[in-house]
Amino acid sequence: MKGLYGLWRWGLLTISIDIRVSPEPGAIELLRRYDTALNYVINKILGLNLKKVGKVHSALYRELKEWFDLPSGVAIDCYRDALAKPGGIILRKGGDQGLRS
Repeated sequence: MKGLYGLWRWGLLTISIDIRVSPEPGAIELLRRYDTALNYVINKILGLNLKKVGKVHSALYRELKEWFDLPSGVAIDCYRDALAKPGGIILRKGGDQGLRS
């Protein structure tokens, strides 16, 4: 036991657990709606040439909640994820918080 304690103390002991989880049908449907909404948001941001996060929120938040039936937090995460996609729309750090492609 003393030997195992020494390994644990230095972070050298790793334990893995394999668990199978069966997602609920509602969660799978939410992921499908989120995926569709994410594609919609990216196209809408590019199409409207939105430059500020506030304008993105104003233009898309209600649509995401009503059209895609997303909960409020998920709707916000959706357009934030669209802004953060590498190779797509990237949110500039600092300054005017504008978008660049």
